[in-house]
This record gives sequence, C-alpha cells and structure tokens, in this order.
Amino acid sequence: MYKYNPLYERYNQLIVNCISLIATNVIISMILCLMQNRYSLRISLRILFSLSKSPYFLSQEQPPLVFLSKGVMAGKLMKCMCMKICCIGEHVTQEMKKDTYEEAIEGLEKLLSEKDELKSIAAAKVRRLTAELAGPAEIGAVESDPVKRIQTGFDHFKKEKYEKQIALYWKLAQGQTPKFLVFACSDSRVCPSHVLNFQPGEAFVVRNVANMVPSFDQNKYSGVGAAIEFALLELKVENILVIGHSCCAGIRNLMSVPDDGATRSDFIEGWVSICKAAKATVQKQSSHLSFDDQCTHLEKEAVNISLANLLSYPFVNEAVVKKKTLLLKGAHYDFVKGSFELWDLNSKTSSFLWK
Repeated sequence: MYKYNPLYERYNQLIVNCISLIATNVIISMILCLMQNRYSLRISLRILFSLSKSPYFLSQEQPPLVFLSKGVMAGKLMKCMCMKICCIGEHVTQEMKKDTYEEAIEGLEKLLSEKDELKSIAAAKVRRLTAELAGPAEIGAVESDPVKRIQTGFDHFKKEKYEKQIALYWKLAQGQTPKFLVFACSDSRVCPSHVLNFQPGEAFVVRNVANMVPSFDQNKYSGVGAAIEFALLELKVENILVIGHSCCAGIRNLMSVPDDGATRSDFIEGWVSICKAAKATVQKQSSHLSFDDQCTHLEKEAVNISLANLLSYPFVNEAVVKKKTLLLKGAHYDFVKGSFELWDLNSKTSSFLWK
C-alpha cells in the first residue's frame, strides 16, 4: 500500500503543476490557432497565467500524485480550465467581434476608394448579405428557388422554435385543447398566429377570402360548418373570434360587385356575397365617403354579419344563448396603422382599441 511521504509533497506538486500547465497551454493554443486570429497568443497566456495562480493547483491538502492516479487531478484541471475560459472568453470574444468587424469595414472602404468600379458590385452584395442576416422573412424576398425557400424556412423553424420547445410538441402529441376558434382572411399579410402571437395548440384557425362565415346550410359551404362543429363539439373552444383587416381585397371585390348581379369570376363574387347585407348598410350610411373609406367601414361591418351568421348554427346558438359557455367577438386589424380593435357580439362597436 502506498504510504504518503510529506518530503515529496512539494516536489510532486511541482511536477504535476508543470505537466498540467504545459498540457493546458498546448490544448488551448491548438484550439485558438484553429480560430486563426491574432488573439490566440494573448488569450493563451492570460489563461495560463490565471491557471498558475489558481488555488486548485496550489492546494496542499492532498498529495497531487495520489489524486492524479485516482483521476481527481484531471477533474480539477478540467474544472479550472472551464472556469477561466468562461471568465475570460466573453470579454475577449466581444473585443474580437468589434475589432474584426471594424477591420472588415475599414478594408472594404479602402478597397472601394482605390477601385471605384467595384462600388456597384459591393452594394449589391451588401444588400444581399443584409437580407440574409435579417432572417428567413427577408431571405424569402430574394430567394428565387421555392424549394430552397421552403427548406430555409423549415430549418429556421426547427432551430428557433421546435428544438427550443420540444416538451411542448411532445405534449401536443397527446392532443389539443385550444381556447379559440379564429376566422381570419387568407391574405398573406395578416396571419393571426403572427398578429396575436398564438402558440401551437392555442387557436383552431379557419382562413378564407375576407374572413367570412356563411349562415348555416348543410348543403353549401360545408367546410366552414364542419370546422365550427369540430371546434365546438370536439375541441370545446370557449371563444370564436372573427378578424377583419385593412386593405382587404375580398372586401373591395364585394364593394365592386355590380348591383345587377353580373359576375366576372366563377367563385369570388358568389363567396363575398355572403356579406352583401353589410355592403347595403355601408352604402346607405356612408355614401358620402370615398370608395376606400367605404371599404374600411365594410371591413368591420362584414365581421358583424359573420358574427350574426354564427348564431344560425344550432350548436353555436345553444352554447352562446343557453349554456353561456361560448363568447363571440369581432375584431379588425389595421396593419397600416399597427392597431387592433376588439368588440363583443352585442356591442358591434369597439370595446377595446390597441395601437
């Protein structure tokens, strides 16, 4: 059995410290050399100097060689390395980023001052780089390959959303219990999940042209009826929200439908005519206004018609009137002004306005 001899303590400690420091310096130098920056030597020396003063290596509580044989000294070395690197790394990294960015800009400006013909090329590349750094939304504007755009979008979602909320998606695999049934327009500018920050599992969403809800009819518009029935009877939603929005092309189509009933398309006029009663109301009350202003009024009045149509569904009427387990709300999102209005079924005027 090994017998500890105090006479060898300082000698053993010196050997172990030297070996540990040399090994540490070599490892750090190799890593930083791979980074190929001019800070490698300075960082290495700073960490090495800090390690040499560390109490983990100057401790005289136990003979280092004994602990090294048991793997404890290796643990101390690793722990000390991590502590020092974490303390020093953040400051140096920020310093590196600042300097390398400034150097890059300085180099670019110098090059362009010497070669004026490169300015147009540099401008195009800077715009493209700016779009890429801005994220997938901007990348989509310059990406001509649809498959690549889809891949880029999914990669961003998986990295920034899915992988950060894996527990949520595992929970959702067991089922969904959304509190909202939302009717929103198919317009690409007004996704309700973005506007209201709905998270996965929060809202059961139906999107169509001009966010319209037709009245109950088992032989017509059955897709809408099925969605409402499923949301109420299966998912037990507690709120139905119909959201209109500014600059709605569907509403402008409704406002432009000829009074004689003539149609220019196979589906559009027939669909938006669901809210023709709203058009009549606006024309009667706001005939003195411009076409654009009338459309703005119609965007909101059409929501009220949809709310009234919801009550024509027996299971909706029962939940709202008899059981009082369901609330109907109308809303209008103005993406030009950045405002959102919300009102109840009975009020038909804004109860809340957020700007």
